[in-house]
Amino acid sequence: MSFCLVLTGARTLAAENSPEFVALKSQYEKKVLEYAAERDQQKNEGLEKYRPRVAAALQKAQASGNFEATKRLLEETERTSGALVDLVELEKYDVPEVANLRVALRQVYENADRRFKEQLTVLITQYQRPLDRLKSDLVRQGNLEAAAAVDAELSRVREEVSVMNGAPRSQGGLKMPASFERNLVVHFGFDENEGVQTTATNDDTFIGAVQGPQWTDKGKLGGAYTFDGIDDQINLTKQLPDSNEVTIGVWLFYQGQGGDGGIFSDWGAAGGNDLFFSLNGPSGVYVRADKDGEKLSGNIGFEKSVHGVWHHLVWTMDSSESVIYLNGEKVGELRTGGSNVGHHGATIGYAHDGTRQTRFRGNLDEFMIWSRALNSKEVAELYSLQK
Repeated sequence: MSFCLVLTGARTLAAENSPEFVALKSQYEKKVLEYAAERDQQKNEGLEKYRPRVAAALQKAQASGNFEATKRLLEETERTSGALVDLVELEKYDVPEVANLRVALRQVYENADRRFKEQLTVLITQYQRPLDRLKSDLVRQGNLEAAAAVDAELSRVREEVSVMNGAPRSQGGLKMPASFERNLVVHFGFDENEGVQTTATNDDTFIGAVQGPQWTDKGKLGGAYTFDGIDDQINLTKQLPDSNEVTIGVWLFYQGQGGDGGIFSDWGAAGGNDLFFSLNGPSGVYVRADKDGEKLSGNIGFEKSVHGVWHHLVWTMDSSESVIYLNGEKVGELRTGGSNVGHHGATIGYAHDGTRQTRFRGNLDEFMIWSRALNSKEVAELYSLQK
């Protein structure tokens, strides 16, 4: 069980009306991240012991000439090469040569999660008491808007306790720290099986019209959409705002073969005015943002394959560079500026620039767009919160 903050309404009520609320919430979120880091560190220590044992098993299989075992163990080595491995995803693959080692690794993960749950339960109890007092004070002062924001926060953290104890979550999606809400334009959690997806951020609403993708409850966080790589897409019914900086983040489960990795595009009929974001095979991306006189266009490769396992992919772009992050870590960059000013027509799961086009094959979840370039610390924090 991993903890995440959850969006329970269209948008968060303004908390700026109560500096005390802002301070309390900031302290709480800082402590949550601290506990999450401790949990992840414990899991990483388990992985550090697991990896050399897998390597030893691989060496033994190679020495014996066992092709199938060698193949399985090479794939296991690849799956466990990242900073932190999702054990649920790992256990979808049967590798009898390391079955006993996986039992030990699972014990480490369970102990880490159990400790995190205990810490979080105590923290939430401690957090609720001053919130309850503050809500009453704000009501007496006549500041009902701030009191409502505090009440919404109380409901959210109470739900976290219920979810940790096995209750279903009332609504899916991710509620992030306030810093992430700055310049957040689009956030589709894909947690409801509806033909129209709605996102409301910073007092603006964007609607995604679903054309073909099938909804599944087996997303990275709640639900997701499955794209067939043939004719599926989600169209934004309103134009995105002009921006010289952009961040696009998405969880993806890629099942394509190389020519079917289109994640997102925002383009118009005029040639040479496109924004294009696509996988370029399972180990790289192609990005383009040549609007408003900019010349950004190029491939960025990375060592890790994203095929067949959930991965978090982020593209940040500003006037000087584009950076690609995979699972919270920087994996490549282009030292060229880009722009998304003008010529808007946005689609998810379908990347098109007038001549080149490619559609995504696999699942997409937690699709987000900012009109600013997140920094490396923010990207790492976002991955940590969502994973």
